Parts: sequence; structure tokens; C-alpha cells
Amino acid sequence: MSTCSPAWPFVGRGAAMDQIRRDLDDRSLDAVVVSAPAGTGKTRLAREVARAAPTAPLWLQASPAAASVPLGALADVVDVEDSNAAFRQVEAAAARAGGLVIVDDAPHLDPQTADLLHRLVSAGATTVLATARSGEPVGRWLEWLWLGERTRHHELDPIDEASIETLVATVLADVERSRQLDLARTLEARTGGNALFLRELLTALARRHRDGLELEVEAPPHLMRVLQARLEDAGPGVSRSLQTAAILGAVALSAARRACSDEAIDAAEQDGWLIVEDGPRAMARPAHPLYAEAALAALSVAERRRLTRTVATAVLDDHGSTGSERLHATTALVDVGSPVRVADLVSAAQSAFSALDHDLAARLAIAAIADGGGFEA
Repeated sequence: MSTCSPAWPFVGRGAAMDQIRRDLDDRSLDAVVVSAPAGTGKTRLAREVARAAPTAPLWLQASPAAASVPLGALADVVDVEDSNAAFRQVEAAAARAGGLVIVDDAPHLDPQTADLLHRLVSAGATTVLATARSGEPVGRWLEWLWLGERTRHHELDPIDEASIETLVATVLADVERSRQLDLARTLEARTGGNALFLRELLTALARRHRDGLELEVEAPPHLMRVLQARLEDAGPGVSRSLQTAAILGAVALSAARRACSDEAIDAAEQDGWLIVEDGPRAMARPAHPLYAEAALAALSVAERRRLTRTVATAVLDDHGSTGSERLHATTALVDVGSPVRVADLVSAAQSAFSALDHDLAARLAIAAIADGGGFEA
């Protein structure tokens, strides 16, 4: 996937950027930590802060690959192994950078680099701006940064619909306004305001527009391949859990357990693929619409039909299922041509009628009559 370039419009983060810049100017603070889910735009925000700074900050890129290498994040800054000499080199580099050090993906910072930064901050020589993926485990060598009284934390929200509208109007300036608004609503629903996914889908839209094709919001194949590769790395249990939740959009845990183990569901939740909503009726749903799309795209038609039957039947066999859940499950079974009990068809038709979805109600009622439903159908 491409990285953000300065040419790509920077929208929806103005207030956050202004607050972060004020915090960095606040002498009572040593550090600012910006956390957000993957792809939300925290690195782009940090780069915009760096671009607006009067002096170019010292940028350190942490990564899993360099996390086990002593001073790995400082490879371009220090050329000695002695810690005191390294400290002096980093101190000089930070001074040339106006005293601001930006650490991207900070939870992957190696202990030695973290220690040098701690010494710099403690000496009053440096202010740190760190980015982190939400929920990423933090090593004890970074507790001074995460838990310090002089650290301020910011959690980035998704890009809001108004900002998406602005972005669409900028990128697709010659598209009529009503169509821009339709596309913005679709993009918001498909991306959930995730900046990276939004960029990828909107870039694909701009390419279709340039080529004279119909403006349909589709995830580009390379994005799907990346998501599917990540899902494969997570393991078959996680993939199955996500597919189980995605097949109906959301599913009760009691039904999900008919197709997945508790361990697999827990792993999918911990890895950020699933969201489990606790309560009297615990539900599992994909953490992002594109995660669901990528997971289901990996299934063959036959596999998808079998999974639909398994999950939808589990919902209908669960006496605790809500009317909405039963309607969705019944419709899914009808769509794949699976047998459905007449009583379930009649009940679903009534629910659809009550929801003013008369076309669906008629379709379900016709199916019930065809299967032998009587007067009630």
C-alpha cells in the first residue's frame, strides 16, 4: 500500500494537530503520545507536525525488525557502541532538531534507544512526540514515557463524514455535488473513517474517473491481498472467527461458538479483527467492514454457502435470538437456497413487514407459502 505524500489532502485532523502543537510547546510536558488503530493516520499527523515545526525534528522510525537491535532506531544517528558517546551524539542531533524527537511506532523501540531518550528527556534537552497503534503492548523500558506524569495522551478518532466530504470534493472536484455526497457516504460506511483505507478506495475512484469508468466504490485488489495476507498470518482459527461473524454482519457469541472455538474467537478479538460487545446478548462483529470483505472474499462459493447455513441455522436454533437476528438469518438461508422451517419464514416475514420492508416481507411470505405455509403466511 502506498504511503501518504504531502500532495494528498490533509483533512479531519486540524484540531488534533493544533492541540498537539500546543502540548509540545507546554513546558510542563515532556512527551505527547498519539494512539490510534492501524491506518487511522497517526504517522501522517506526526509528519504534518514535523513539517510545521520551525526546525526539522529528529525522526526515529521504530519497527519490529529493529526492536531487538541495540540502538536500532538510532542507526542513522549514532556510529558508536559506547552508551555515553551515543548519548552525546543523540543529544547533539536533538539539539540541531530544535529539541523535538518524533518516534513513530514507539512500542517497537529497542530498550537502549528508549533509555537514551529517557536520559535526554530527564535532562530537559528533548520533548518526545510518539505514535502507537491502539492496544499495542508496551515494554517496561517505555513505562517512563507511557505512564509519566508529564506525558499527555491523545487517541485519534476516525475521519468524520464532513471531512470525508471535503476530501471527495477535493479529489473528485469535477464530479457533480450530489454524486460527491453519495460517494462520501459510501466511503464512510466502507472505510469507517480509517485514513489509510479511505485513501486507497478514493485513489481507486479517482483512477476510475480518469479512465472514464463508472464511479463504483471498490477496494483495490492490492489492498485486499494485503489484508488477506495479514489474516493468513493470524492463523486459520482467527480467519474462521472473522468469517463467522462477517457472514451475517454480526453474530451472537452463542451462535459463533457453533463454528469456532472460544480460543479462536478470543485471539481474533485480541488481534483486533473482531469486536465483542459484552452484555446480556454478547455479539461479535468484524472490527472493520473491509476486514469482513477480505475474509469473505477468501471463501469459495460453496464454502460461503456452507458457512451461511451453519451460522444462520445456529441463530434460528438459539431461543435467545432477537427478531432482527432471526430475520437476517432467515433471509440469508433463503438467499443461498437452503431449506427453512415454515414457522421461521412466517415469523421473518412478519418482522420484515413490521420494519416496513414490504418487498422482503412479500418474498419471505411467498417462500413460506411455497413450502406449505397456510393462512398465516
